[in-house]
Amino acid sequence: MSVGFSQAQQTQLRFKHYTINDGLSQNTVFSLLEDKDGIMWMGTEDGLNKFNGYDFIQFKHDFRDTISLSNNQVNALYEDREERIWVGTSDGLNIFDKKSERFTRLSTVQTTSLTSTDFITSISEDKKGNIWVSTLEGLKLYDPNTKTFKLFSDSTQQRTDRVMEDSHGMLWISINRDLKRFDPVKKKFFPLPDILANNSLLRNSFIRVIKRDSSNKIWIGTETAGLFIYDEKTNTLQHFRNDKSDRNSLASDIVREIFFLDKNTVWIGTRNGLSVLNKTSGKITNYKNDRYDPNSLSRNSIRTILKDRAGNIWLGTFGGGVNLMMTSHNME
Repeated sequence: MSVGFSQAQQTQLRFKHYTINDGLSQNTVFSLLEDKDGIMWMGTEDGLNKFNGYDFIQFKHDFRDTISLSNNQVNALYEDREERIWVGTSDGLNIFDKKSERFTRLSTVQTTSLTSTDFITSISEDKKGNIWVSTLEGLKLYDPNTKTFKLFSDSTQQRTDRVMEDSHGMLWISINRDLKRFDPVKKKFFPLPDILANNSLLRNSFIRVIKRDSSNKIWIGTETAGLFIYDEKTNTLQHFRNDKSDRNSLASDIVREIFFLDKNTVWIGTRNGLSVLNKTSGKITNYKNDRYDPNSLSRNSIRTILKDRAGNIWLGTFGGGVNLMMTSHNME
């Protein structure tokens, strides 16, 4: 980046905002993706947006058009090794062909039950190229030969939010109010390390995000219990929570995103602001909307964070559109 983060920490971070006034289809942004061509994609509560740095192109569901988006609420975006864009919605999975600009709809539903749902929460690819899809009915593996999905869960009808592959090839899966480990080779679930299994706060909160950093520590963001960091090498567990009496504590116990800016700096998107954590010192600096500062965060509820190939940092918010961190090379 053109401006070092140490400098940015000394002053309020400055953001440029993109909203419906600029052509974005909706101001709640659940997912962000930069494709291999450098194009930005933004999944919102009401449509998919393609952004070339100047103009937005919107893609929406059309009940008369079977090659349109299956549903307008876009929860997850992923580009696979074949440069196909996977679009997970609240009603179905789509594969977008960038050349033809057509969507191919895929159903992950295993039964024809009236209670079945095709709500997609996340999409990920393991090191072998397998596509894993998290849904309200469990974790599912895509079979490219049959173009169908196989359910991998202890039982059906279990909400799965996130999947993360660790350094051993094990998948860490958030299932309902629980965290599980799954071996995709042996097709078996394995128990958590005791330090995690015995933590009641962790085990009784929905897990919204799981990430692995460059030192293979596992970061876990929860809906009600803040942030946990598990170090397998030392078998230790750090815990960060909000303390209303401490302005330098985590901004909120509701953690929706974890983003590693560099080896020592982590951005944590919460429901009540952006927390920037220095891994060495353990110090947290919080950034929130300031109604007197037009370049502060547009909203405090942060759902997703992405760094593009040019070093620009994008934040998707709940109700405030997309925030682009302003640096010397992207300010107008």
